[in-house]
Amino acid sequence: MTYGEYWIALKLSMQMIDGQWSVIKPLKTIPKPMKKDEAFNYYNYKLRSYWKSQEHYQKQAEV
Repeated sequence: MTYGEYWIALKLSMQMIDGQWSVIKPLKTIPKPMKKDEAFNYYNYKLRSYWKSQEHYQKQAEV
């Protein structure tokens, strides 16, 4: 999980319980921001795997 993904998950878990905001921390520690090259490789891999999974679903739908 990246630094940005951590904060998005934290914001999405926010809910009000008995008049107070509550969040569920996805990890115990906050990840450090990645360097530009690391982030490029990480998101490139993540995007490619997403599109490969979409191709798999399209092939199943065609059959």
